Amino acid sequence: MAAYFLTDKKYKFASVSLALALLATITLFLTGCRGSYIGMMVIITGMFAVSAKYLWQNYKKIYLSVVGGVVAFATAALLLVSSLRARVLSIFAMRQDSSNSFRFNVYHSSVEMFKDNWLLGIGVGNQNFREIYGLYMKTGFDALSAYNIFLEIGVESGVFALIAFVGFLITLIKNSVNFILKSAETKDVIIVSAALISICAVSIHGLVDTVFFRPQIQFIFWTMAAIAGTMISTRDSHL
Repeated sequence: MAAYFLTDKKYKFASVSLALALLATITLFLTGCRGSYIGMMVIITGMFAVSAKYLWQNYKKIYLSVVGGVVAFATAALLLVSSLRARVLSIFAMRQDSSNSFRFNVYHSSVEMFKDNWLLGIGVGNQNFREIYGLYMKTGFDALSAYNIFLEIGVESGVFALIAFVGFLITLIKNSVNFILKSAETKDVIIVSAALISICAVSIHGLVDTVFFRPQIQFIFWTMAAIAGTMISTRDSHL
């Protein structure tokens, strides 16, 4: 939003948007949620990738300085904040981390569920999953979901639903990237970029958690998908 307001030279609104984004980022890191850390990395990477379209050619040094500054700040935070460092390093600990080990056990059981119910799934809903999961779970590893949105969709709704969802994501991402690369309207690029980055962040986070199925995040996800789809179809109709 800050970038959107800056294009109109509405500096007050841009400052407020930037402050809120900074506050949200700080709040996110204070949660200690490793999946959200991964999602934030996707957001930051996406922002820099889109910014390169406008800054690389004429402001290369400034662009590289900002990227280097962010990398340096993140590195310093990892080195100086022990709790943050421990959480990030635990991502790569595999079975040595109890949370990771728990997820691997759930993944294994969920894959077995999918193998036995691959055509139509077990039916949607948390209650269905809990009842069926009990037949496959390892003792002591009860779970409310598959901890992976793609595996969850496959388990609940079958292979055709999984193919449809993955196909939808691939198509939306492909069309959004093409729009960002080809559009000359800065505001439109900002809007589609924000939607695309949000969708990618939730999807990547969804590889290790199922926050995607919470109503608040569902609402934001499909709103972003609708915004991106509308912007792209509007451009195509004018061609």
